[in-house]
Amino acid sequence: MLPDEGYADVLNCTFRDIQAQAKSRFWPTVHTFQRAVERAMKGRTLSSKQNACILNTTVAGITAKEPIPEHWLFGKKAAELCAAGVTRGQLNSYRQQAYDTRHTLYGDENAKQWLMREKARHRAELAERNQEPQPYNTNALVTKAARKSKPPKLDWGWC
Repeated sequence: MLPDEGYADVLNCTFRDIQAQAKSRFWPTVHTFQRAVERAMKGRTLSSKQNACILNTTVAGITAKEPIPEHWLFGKKAAELCAAGVTRGQLNSYRQQAYDTRHTLYGDENAKQWLMREKARHRAELAERNQEPQPYNTNALVTKAARKSKPPKLDWGWC
């Protein structure tokens, strides 16, 4: 989705960058697009109207049970979602799916490390906003035998 205003210059900058980087007649890769957009957005900030539009789109996606970017699951983005009316249960469902996917693809240890990093980021970002995270217990994991067959269900208990 494009913002309502101020996007034409960013798009033009992005497409010029991609064209300058082109080394073949094939479509650029996602990574090429991402780098071009990052370079085009350097030094620019989104207006509050654009941020509100992104937040509303993400809330609508959660309500429709569509996939959302992972950076919305923890930290200040998660707090914004909760303030916008997303329930703890909805957010925890997405968190559990992200954990389950990591557990299935990369194993138990990697999933736990990811969770610890996200918990630390969540606490740090909420501390910046002078907001206390609600207590939660992610150590309530099932036994090792059950972990081998499926990812453990975590007690998120917080937003």
